[in-house]
Amino acid sequence: TVISPLAYLYLIPVLPLFFKRYPHIQLELEMSEDSVQLITKRFDVGNRVGMLNDAAFVARPLGPMRLLLCASPAYLAAHGTPASLDALTSHALLQLQLAGREQATPFFVQTRSDGARSMQTLQLPGRFLCNDFRALLQGCIDGLGIAQLPLPVALAALRQGQLKTFLPDHVPQGWQLFIHYPSRKQLPARVRAFVDFCVEHFGGHADLSADVAGFVV
Repeated sequence: TVISPLAYLYLIPVLPLFFKRYPHIQLELEMSEDSVQLITKRFDVGNRVGMLNDAAFVARPLGPMRLLLCASPAYLAAHGTPASLDALTSHALLQLQLAGREQATPFFVQTRSDGARSMQTLQLPGRFLCNDFRALLQGCIDGLGIAQLPLPVALAALRQGQLKTFLPDHVPQGWQLFIHYPSRKQLPARVRAFVDFCVEHFGGHADLSADVAGFVV
């Protein structure tokens, strides 16, 4: 089970290489942003953002994962660029809505008080809710409002001038992209092969640490 942006951007394009290297392995892929699925369905391997709080799984970091507040230049020109987190309440928001959850996934932001950093969540009403990051990305590009997007999802649109990011001081710090797999004394060879392949192709990927300073407004 893999979060959809990672699957579309990095895993699916290299599957021909994986199957050429391991022609006898059968791979079943489910794309989901929900970490609960990894635990309840007992997948062999999963990619998620943040730590998985389950001692039955091993979590290996692949690289940093920044969550950026983004909007199209047209939207910002029409509605203004939020100068503070409080200003988000007056804007149209696009949010991730996981299946079966009563509330949309909140915006995760970093704040500072008395010199100390802390993580906060902003649970705000959204104009457009969807369980797929690609749809949120397209809605953001089309000027529907503001979305919080993982850097790899937004990077191409930022580079092409379709999106801008803002409030960089509130980007959560310390978040990681992890690959998870069951904690076993003897990991099956097929699982070990897939984990090592993912670490080889995604670990430390340049997109995860790309400089976005030039896209900030």
